[in-house]
Amino acid sequence: MILQGSARFFGPDEEAIELGQWEGIMLPRGNLYKFFATSEEPLVMIRVGNPNYKKQAAPYRLNAQGEEMRGDSKENKTVPVIFRDGAFFGD
Repeated sequence: MILQGSARFFGPDEEAIELGQWEGIMLPRGNLYKFFATSEEPLVMIRVGNPNYKKQAAPYRLNAQGEEMRGDSKENKTVPVIFRDGAFFGD
């Protein structure tokens, strides 16, 4: 659910959907995706995951080949958060 800004979400076959403020997307379990902010204003989102991952069989996150992948791995393309001085949600 996007609270501020906009983003383009891509599925495993690179199909894309553009979402704006107050719009959201529901992804099935195991669905591979990526997203990019597309607005000049900061992107603010709420992301809800499995509330009880401890009951899932390990591994918890898989890559496209079905192998375990850490959420903070380079393969998962984690990027540093960029903060803007003076920019706050709800301004």
